[in-house]
Amino acid sequence: MGWSFEEDKVFENAIAELGLESQNLVQEIALRMPGKTIEEIQTHIDELMHDVMMIEAGLLDEELDDIYGDDSSSSSMSHGAPPPPCQGVVPGQKRKGGGVRWTEDEHE
Repeated sequence: MGWSFEEDKVFENAIAELGLESQNLVQEIALRMPGKTIEEIQTHIDELMHDVMMIEAGLLDEELDDIYGDDSSSSSMSHGAPPPPCQGVVPGQKRKGGGVRWTEDEHE
């Protein structure tokens, strides 16, 4: 059986609170998730660790292409599509934050 959004949130929050190095991680998560077995929780942790390793190795995109196919024409991120709008910036409002302003020479 899969994991619901709510179950994933409980799982993620437990890992964030306890840390992956916790000696009793699986048992502690099991106490917070009475509907899941130790084996289901351990499998979910193993899958998480596999995904993290794939992301860090830059291989997750290739694996997803293998699973879902490399049909970039159906993707909203295809090369012809405009990028999604920036989140958190209200039109007409100045962006907070620093950074170093460009000089006139850099604009040319």
